[in-house]
Amino acid sequence: RGFNNSTIKKWCAKHGIGIRFSTPHYHQGNGRVERAIKTIRNALKRSKGPLPGKVKRFIKAYNTMKHRRVGMSPNEAMKPENREKVLQNSEKYREEFKETQIEGFNVGDAVLIRYENKKNMTDDEYKSKERL
Repeated sequence: RGFNNSTIKKWCAKHGIGIRFSTPHYHQGNGRVERAIKTIRNALKRSKGPLPGKVKRFIKAYNTMKHRRVGMSPNEAMKPENREKVLQNSEKYREEFKETQIEGFNVGDAVLIRYENKKNMTDDEYKSKERL
């Protein structure tokens, strides 16, 4: 819960960033973020030089590359004249990847069993992964 504190919340609010938590140890529930982290990690591993330079080059390349969600590069998407096009492309993307809500659980589904009486931060959040 290192990211669940007032300092982080204030910083995110100031920068217009929403905070969402996903189920720990269940990476499938956070696939897009996991993929983005993998992309960044691989790009930094492949590039040469000191880390600050590698990060700067990655950000420049990322911001000039076309992104599927907005249909253009982030640099182009930030221009006021492209706002409507970005909204249209984002809506198409959202419809394409619409997530279905889980209505309930079925026999045989894998579920995480949460500890009821967690005493401190070092205790495991979940005691096991079981099947119904």
